[in-house]
Amino acid sequence: MSGEPNRQKNQDSRGNSTSTSAGNESLSVLLQSKKVDWKAVQELLVVEATASAAEDDAIVILLDSLCLQALSKACLDPTVCPQIVKLVLDRCRKNNQCNNNIISTLDMIRLGRKAARCNNTTAYRALVQMQMQTTSLLSWKDLRGNTLLHLVCAENGWNAAIACLLDATLEQQLGGLFQLNVKDQCPFWLALEAGADIAVILDHLKLHHRMYIHMNQHQELLTKIVAEYCSEMTALEQLVVQQTDDNDNGKSNFLDGAGDAPLYYACYYQNPSMIRFLLHHYQQRRGDKRRKLLKRLMTGTTMATRSNIHIHNSEATEKTQAPLTCLILGVGRSDPGNSIECIQACLDILRTVPLLHHTIEEALWPNSSSIHSDSCEQTSLSTKQCLQTVKRIIDHWQVDLLSFDDKKRTVVSLLITKHPVAQHSVVVERSIQAVLEYILSQCPGLAGVRDRRKRLPLLLAVEAGWRWGWNEKENEEEECESSSSNATQQQQQQQQQVLAQLVQANPSAVEVIDPKFKVYPFALATDLTTIYNLLRYQPGVLVGCRPR
Repeated sequence: MSGEPNRQKNQDSRGNSTSTSAGNESLSVLLQSKKVDWKAVQELLVVEATASAAEDDAIVILLDSLCLQALSKACLDPTVCPQIVKLVLDRCRKNNQCNNNIISTLDMIRLGRKAARCNNTTAYRALVQMQMQTTSLLSWKDLRGNTLLHLVCAENGWNAAIACLLDATLEQQLGGLFQLNVKDQCPFWLALEAGADIAVILDHLKLHHRMYIHMNQHQELLTKIVAEYCSEMTALEQLVVQQTDDNDNGKSNFLDGAGDAPLYYACYYQNPSMIRFLLHHYQQRRGDKRRKLLKRLMTGTTMATRSNIHIHNSEATEKTQAPLTCLILGVGRSDPGNSIECIQACLDILRTVPLLHHTIEEALWPNSSSIHSDSCEQTSLSTKQCLQTVKRIIDHWQVDLLSFDDKKRTVVSLLITKHPVAQHSVVVERSIQAVLEYILSQCPGLAGVRDRRKRLPLLLAVEAGWRWGWNEKENEEEECESSSSNATQQQQQQQQQVLAQLVQANPSAVEVIDPKFKVYPFALATDLTTIYNLLRYQPGVLVGCRPR
């Protein structure tokens, strides 16, 4: 008698096995077709779910491989209905409980990338809802710091499915669009690199995540992204208005929460529309006068390094170039059109900007404190680039070479005092000499213009260390190190005559006593060649030096 239940149980097991095999075969055939009949799949899943609920021991009809295949097909088909995706995911969850998590987090990541590629919001909502308890799908990172949001933005740019993923990510208070990987790339930037429209992404953030986009820790990175990719200012204007309305103090986090970073990035990425927008805002809404606007343009700003851009209290900061410097350096390149347009945008609002003075003082040859002797040769511009930058600025904006800066210095005075900066770099020294000679050839009268201390350029040049000719030892070393082409030799020969040009342009300068040291120019020289040549032009000055 006891054998009857066992035989009945074995028969039921064989029947269930036959049913399982038939179910797997049917599902496999359905999934092999190019256009899956999801209605038939749904009927099969409903039958399986009903049969499983009726048994004490769960009967697994779907094999693990078929389960993954069904999910993959569902993610690749945007027309699939939510009920079917839910049935497949329920079956997957049941298989995971029975077979020790056959569907791993990496499998879910692959499915999420497929769903994003096909803009399948239905599959995304189901996947996210399944993983919401553990947030493993949303918080996962690879070895390069990429989240799922990084991957799908880099591959697909932006679509409704990615927006769904972002909504779920921010709901769990995770990184979102501004989270950086090890290469300092955020999903926002990756989406734009893949061809997304920045206005569409900003509209989604403004509509659904206002507090997130208004957070101060995101503003510096947001300004960088806007400066690089936003050519139309409509979206930015709307963002600024929204932030102004939301803040009790009536300020915009984008413009006021990131210091001068917006203007720096606008100039760095040469965005003329953003430059006009920012300068107009500073002038009209903040009431900045011309002097303060010039200071913004001509002074570098301290910002957090890119790897620490999200850390509030980070001490890792760096001093950036002045915004105007970024634009001036672009003038000497092969395609200067965009840089010239940006500088013109500044001039349209400020009317006058000391372009040539800033070019010489800060852009081409910064102060010695920012030049390191070890890297000076590698970072300095070539003589051709420096000369081309100066020529284009003078020609395009018709610069008055006799003008003074706010410290009553001419461009020649600035160039002469830059000689000590080049003491560790032959390239920089030659560049300064070439530019100085070009300016003197354009305006010889500059040799007779005094600075604010009533000192002539010749006195400044001799005191700074300029020599009448190259030192023989230095000349021999340069000939060994440099090429022996005729063009190079001619250029070096021309650059020996800086003091000679100053004297020839203003011969009476050798007879002028220095108001600072009360001596003639030759007495300030440190080498015999310079002393001899200065005396050769006006030997009569020795009479005044004869002791009584």
